[in-house]
Amino acid sequence: MERLAALKRARGLDEVKLVLITNATRLQDPEVVKGIDLLMANGGEIWAKLDAGLEAPYRTFNRSAVPFDRILENLAFAAARWPLYIQTLFQEWEGQGPSEEELAAYVERIEALRASGKLLGLQVYTVARPTPESASRPLGAAALNALGESLRQRLPGLPIDLFHGPAA
Repeated sequence: MERLAALKRARGLDEVKLVLITNATRLQDPEVVKGIDLLMANGGEIWAKLDAGLEAPYRTFNRSAVPFDRILENLAFAAARWPLYIQTLFQEWEGQGPSEEELAAYVERIEALRASGKLLGLQVYTVARPTPESASRPLGAAALNALGESLRQRLPGLPIDLFHGPAA
């Protein structure tokens, strides 16, 4: 980060934004905190992943060795310390979009982050390229639009950007 910040200054690129896109697994590690502090001091931005509101979908989609609770703790830590966006991939899994229970839990997670600090908004998207899992498919445009509208109603005032996958 120090090298990027120095290069940015040396080239007169003050308007260039540095963006950290993270899976949120190590946001509390001391060396990561130091790097993010430098990023933010140099006009940076954080886009952190949260692809589920419940542990079971997290385990299914992310298959991470990092416990879901740790991801939530990391995001709460980050949202209290730095402004950040949350990126979320919504998809069809085995022909079904997210359940009402999953959406309600996701909204609760986002509200908790919003209350803890500096949540700038959501970046909601769907599958945009082939995945190794045949059960994973993109949400159609209508389904993603409806999901976005539902989130806007449940999270009033929070900026929510939708990014559609390939045309169906």
